[in-house]
Amino acid sequence: MTDQAQEQVEVRLVWTGVDEQPVVAANQFVISHNPTSGETILIIGHVAPPVLTGTPEEQREQAKAIQSVPVRAIARLALTGAFTQQLLDGLTEHITRFSGDA
Repeated sequence: MTDQAQEQVEVRLVWTGVDEQPVVAANQFVISHNPTSGETILIIGHVAPPVLTGTPEEQREQAKAIQSVPVRAIARLALTGAFTQQLLDGLTEHITRFSGDA
């Protein structure tokens, strides 16, 4: 391979359409690993608590009758090891900067 073929060129990325995307609350996460591809699978979802009405005793009885609460999937992402690390680094930096503990 020639030196010219090995030369890397940087191209700036421009995000488009971000303002058109809704901001969606997420409060459930599943992280798994795909052994075939080596990718990290990140599933993001949201769960809303069930509505319970009546007296506290009636609410307790309603809650006991609930067998499961659905989680609405928002996104299912496959990340390479490098992008998983980039996400972790970005989240760590964000938490450090904005948690109030810094």
